[in-house]
Amino acid sequence: MTNEETLRERVAKLEVQMAHFAAKLDDTHQKVEEMHAILLQAKGARLMVVGLAGIAGLASGLLAKLAPWWDGWPR
Repeated sequence: MTNEETLRERVAKLEVQMAHFAAKLDDTHQKVEEMHAILLQAKGARLMVVGLAGIAGLASGLLAKLAPWWDGWPR
């Protein structure tokens, strides 16, 4: 086998690998686009959950601060 034949085989292998790589990259791109679309749809729900968590944290903090002066809680 000459160097030229070896080079042709190597180039052919690289072409096959590049085609496979391009197909995998297209598949990954499609999945990322789908995840992006889902996240855009859930944007309002995500903000609502963050807001409710903030309100719950504020309420529990105020309750914990005021609990010693409230006679209904055990000491």
